[in-house]
Amino acid sequence: MKKKKNNDMLKTTSMVSMMFGLMATDMNKDKELDQKKRFFEIAGLTFPEDWDSLSNEEKEKRIKGVEQLGLKDQGAKA
Repeated sequence: MKKKKNNDMLKTTSMVSMMFGLMATDMNKDKELDQKKRFFEIAGLTFPEDWDSLSNEEKEKRIKGVEQLGLKDQGAKA
């Protein structure tokens, strides 16, 4: 009997977001965080209404937290 594969959107989106971060080294931090936010929105996550008023440091901290949650059993660190 084959083991059914689990479709884990958070894990997939976390991987895409982290890979994007590696490739976007010369991108403006605002644009990079906005793009990462879009990846997670497409996957169904919602963000607080005051997201745009947060500092880039706080946005990055929160996005990295979600990336770590999505990849916690994969050995990757955000």
